[in-house]
Amino acid sequence: MLGVAALYPLALVAALAAFQVLTSRLARTDDPGTMHFYTGWIGTLACSVALPWSWRSLDGTAWALLVAAGVLGSLGHFLFIQGYRRAPASTLTPFLYVQIAFATLGGWWVFGHAPDGLTWAGIVVIAVCGAGGTFLASVNTLLDDV
Repeated sequence: MLGVAALYPLALVAALAAFQVLTSRLARTDDPGTMHFYTGWIGTLACSVALPWSWRSLDGTAWALLVAAGVLGSLGHFLFIQGYRRAPASTLTPFLYVQIAFATLGGWWVFGHAPDGLTWAGIVVIAVCGAGGTFLASVNTLLDDV
């Protein structure tokens, strides 16, 4: 059972990578409002498929948090599209790595979970690869200008 559970993070990373690549490509040609509308509705419909099996009644606080998460997520997605419209992926990608710090901080603050040694090793590998990718992109940009 552990083997199947280990595939979920891998599937999440693959889906996020595909989403970011598609967004960066489509932002060059499509209207940001149209992209935002369609991706929002596709995501809503895809996530709503599980509702009949997982629905529970919510109190007012939970509804307020749900609406706040939707509004803030929608704003973040729209700004994400606008960022890719105005700058190349190699410029924006280092900023996306900030999510690692916020996820770590949020996990500790909200859930009281501190990363273990293996998690820190993974964070370091991801950060080094991101820094290396940024470095290589900047070298390529400099070589293109020569």
